[in-house]
Amino acid sequence: MRLLKVTEDLKIEILPETLLIPEFKNIVKRTKKCKEDHDGRQKLMAKKELAYVFHMASTEGPYASYTLFDRHIQLANDLFEDHTWQPDEEVKAGVERFKDLNQTPSSQALNTIINALHKSNKIVDALINQIEQDLTDEKHKSGINNKKGQIVSGVELMLNDLQALLKVANEIPKSIDQYEKLDEKILKEKQAKASKYRGSAEINEFERS
Repeated sequence: MRLLKVTEDLKIEILPETLLIPEFKNIVKRTKKCKEDHDGRQKLMAKKELAYVFHMASTEGPYASYTLFDRHIQLANDLFEDHTWQPDEEVKAGVERFKDLNQTPSSQALNTIINALHKSNKIVDALINQIEQDLTDEKHKSGINNKKGQIVSGVELMLNDLQALLKVANEIPKSIDQYEKLDEKILKEKQAKASKYRGSAEINEFERS
């Protein structure tokens, strides 16, 4: 059953089911003014805050591939047009509640893969920078003594870095394949649960919008 329906242009519809969740109801019932809603009656700020909740906690949508830090910065700019904007306690509680309701073993695995991909990209960047610096310093023309007192050539050291780079790069496509398969599995899980509980007052899961 859907609780938060967010479109690609970040517009959100407050569904009746939304108000059955205390953390979301607390956000909606507040009266907050903004430049598009001078008296707060249109609940535009609540809709923006709920959109923030959705995108910060969801494995779906255009922000899903961002790290949490970058995701927050992008949403602060895109939703509130203010990079310094920070969620208050009610919004933070909404994010945590969404995570609880939206979490499955598959979504947990998906988050693990996303984090691994971000770390892999950082490792690749670091290795490339190191290799480029070593070429600039002409490290391949020199050598060092290792812990055993053996002389190791610069060429050998650079080849080790290159092999490490290729190894990490080779794992990235495999992780992307796993990501795509899990993403499809999560969609099917949510559709199945939405079908099971549709029409019931019990709220157990978010349906993909």
